[in-house]
Amino acid sequence: MMPTDNKSLLQRLCVFAVTLGGALLFVYVFLPFLTNSFGILKSMSVYLDENEIDPTRYFYTDVEQVREAELYLDSVLNANTPRKIFPAPEGTTSAQLTPHLPAPQSTRNE
Repeated sequence: MMPTDNKSLLQRLCVFAVTLGGALLFVYVFLPFLTNSFGILKSMSVYLDENEIDPTRYFYTDVEQVREAELYLDSVLNANTPRKIFPAPEGTTSAQLTPHLPAPQSTRNE
């Protein structure tokens, strides 16, 4: 497929550099400024930093209540969609139906 734009390679590289620079400026300058400008965002940011919480991580859990909540939410959202739900094989525990992950470590002083 031939490009319909006849810009030179130098012009396209300049547009790319300016766009990349704008994106980096937005992420590393504007968003931190915005976070520090609003009290609620600032307090959440400080809380995350003080507790060494990485909000970019995605945690899975195999807690039975989470499985029940997922099933409930799925049934509510798909209430109008008829589906056949197959029961788990006899003798299967909820832990066998969810991914096996290491047990969470307690942070309490015991």
